[in-house]
Amino acid sequence: MIILLVGSILLLAMFTSVSTYYTSTHFDQFNQSVVKQYNEKFQEEGIQIKFKSKKSLSLNQEDQYVITLYQTYFDENKIHVQLKEPVTFTIKQKCKVWPFYIDCQNKVKINTAHPFSINSKVWEQLNYQWNWQYTVITQRITSQLSVKPFKINYPKKIKFDDMKFFYESDRNLQYNTLNIYLDHVKLENKNYESIEFNNLHTELLFDMLKQQPWTTQLSLQVDEIHAYRISETLFRINELFLRYNVNEPPKKQVKLENLWTMKSLYISSESPVNFDDFSADIRVQGIHKQVAKLYSELGIYTENMNENKARTLLNTVNPTPILLQINQIKTGYNQVDMKLDGEVKFPAYIEKKIDGFEHYIDQIKGNLNLTFSKNIESIYPIMHTLLPIYEKEKVVTKTDLGNYQMKVKINKGHLLINKKIIGAL
Repeated sequence: MIILLVGSILLLAMFTSVSTYYTSTHFDQFNQSVVKQYNEKFQEEGIQIKFKSKKSLSLNQEDQYVITLYQTYFDENKIHVQLKEPVTFTIKQKCKVWPFYIDCQNKVKINTAHPFSINSKVWEQLNYQWNWQYTVITQRITSQLSVKPFKINYPKKIKFDDMKFFYESDRNLQYNTLNIYLDHVKLENKNYESIEFNNLHTELLFDMLKQQPWTTQLSLQVDEIHAYRISETLFRINELFLRYNVNEPPKKQVKLENLWTMKSLYISSESPVNFDDFSADIRVQGIHKQVAKLYSELGIYTENMNENKARTLLNTVNPTPILLQINQIKTGYNQVDMKLDGEVKFPAYIEKKIDGFEHYIDQIKGNLNLTFSKNIESIYPIMHTLLPIYEKEKVVTKTDLGNYQMKVKINKGHLLINKKIIGAL
């Protein structure tokens, strides 16, 4: 019996030792593989990563990542800064190695002078805890980062309350999920104008190595966004939610889906504006896959966009027709319910076949339906006089429920109602 017990203990110890060694070795191979993939993908963009591992005979293991950002990185991302030397970050992690499971704690240090206005001391003074785990059998990565309240005083005063980040991925970094929770964020400028975000949660699904927006899903939820000057409200948004999905069909095109809801929006002005129960479902089909690459190359988000670049963008990104589908935009505006739906068709842009932008705009076609609730007459007394005139001219028609409807047509660069031009694109 004693021999059996001792044998079992020895077998268990041997299994633990072998499986722990296997886990540690597998973990090193995983790290080396990830670093190699990152460097192959991002080295030309000015990012380099190095990995070192320090093993021990115990269950402890210490690893180190050194991330270097070169001038190319800042130039590629349109960050206007000139480096005296590359910026390096060191991530030191202390890991507990168990059979088929690793649990690590990370600490980050900025090794060189920070090139931005925010001094590196801000990071060093942060009270944070960063853990992550790797499971060998499922090959899943999970990570948690929690940050205690902190402040940044330049160039704007920014105050963060508790922040939490949750990340999950597979070994190939193909299916990534990032959840961010912010209890409260406040920004204040020198004119005593402030904006506050309360209970913000965002979730992002992405492919880390592809960097393609059409594999991305994003959702954002905020309980309240409040902008004010001292005690005067500038605008306030309550219960905002949005979801952005990009689906990738088999062909060289992508489909965008944008869903929005908002409980209320108040804008301060001489005549205050109130929107209630806003919702939107907007979809775009037919965008070419090269859109992200071209947007980056042409600098569409910067002041560098010009007509020649715009022509190149349209010619490459839009070689096939694009459909803008508005399933619904619905809201209450100063107590009047409004609803918009319809679709707009953009033709393929082939520069050799289209003589200038004006000719392209002439080929855009669409139909939009705009509906107002019948109480518009009581809210805006002037409409009591105007609506009968619009009805007579067939600019406005009444629905079966007594609401008012406008049917807008887009044709040859013009907006038309009952074949009458009311505007232009």
